[in-house]
Amino acid sequence: MWEDLIRSVGTDRFGGAAFRFLRDKLSIRHLTIGRFSQNRPIGFLAVESAGNERCFRPAIDDYMRGSYEGDPLCPYYHGSPKAEQLLFSVNADQVRDLHVRERLYSSVGIAGKLSLIMRRHCDAITLSVHRSESVGCFNNKDVDTMRALSGILAATVERHVSIIEPGSLSNVAELERLIAEIPSVPSLSKREIAVCARIIMGYSTEGIALDLGVSMHSIATYRRRAYAKLRVSSQNEVFLLLLGLCAPRKSSASSLSFGNLDNGLNDISRVESLQ
Repeated sequence: MWEDLIRSVGTDRFGGAAFRFLRDKLSIRHLTIGRFSQNRPIGFLAVESAGNERCFRPAIDDYMRGSYEGDPLCPYYHGSPKAEQLLFSVNADQVRDLHVRERLYSSVGIAGKLSLIMRRHCDAITLSVHRSESVGCFNNKDVDTMRALSGILAATVERHVSIIEPGSLSNVAELERLIAEIPSVPSLSKREIAVCARIIMGYSTEGIALDLGVSMHSIATYRRRAYAKLRVSSQNEVFLLLLGLCAPRKSSASSLSFGNLDNGLNDISRVESLQ
């Protein structure tokens, strides 16, 4: 099974290979791989489920639209001056945000999740597995199993991300071309497209103004007009629209900015440093 996982690195088969590898060892129902970076969006690089469970996809969309703010692990999804790995186990009944608990756990029959977080200098990569209510929450033995596998899992995930991360998201011209393809009535103007592209790349309002040579007031106006035409209200929703265009071109990647909420360790049943 290790061989299948390693051979799949950098291909569309990686998420499925990781899921199959961990399914038998931890009795999981879902697997996600994400990337979190300041000034750049959250990127879901793999979303896998047992069978054809379409109900989990809406939960992921809900997470991207804002439910991530209620994730008790959100404060740990950031880079670290020193590379480190952390292992977290979270039970559904420990999630304080009732909306998040309902949308991401109860409504899809999830009892809890086990997350391996790889914190690097500029970002954090996560591999999270979810277990169904019929199986029950992860226990100490499961945590120990995940810890034993963490070395090669971290190495393969980081290598996979370095290979498949879409280069188009760091290229303004390519982003502008993709944004221009998003259907809107009326169509976005060139300036509105330019502003949206820079918002996606993590530019501040001041940074966009300096880059385009216009006032911050004008940037706010272009952003408001673009959002109205696209019928969105946030950067997150623009990314969801962009995902629909990028998915056929790349293996799978969607991105949004992440929030920082001080939930504390009381929400987390077990925290393990793997260093």
